[in-house]
Amino acid sequence: MEDKELKKKLAKIPDVDKNGDPIYKIDDKKTSGNQSGSKSRTAEKSDSK
Repeated sequence: MEDKELKKKLAKIPDVDKNGDPIYKIDDKKTSGNQSGSKSRTAEKSDSK
């Protein structure tokens, strides 16, 4: 079900940005980067304890 929702979102987003880069990939990197950064910091704190 999630895949269908993702495909719908991607379908609404243009495949390529003005620069020629896939918009959803750029968006993905920003999102995953922020999330993994927060997760890794939390993990480090937990490991320190």
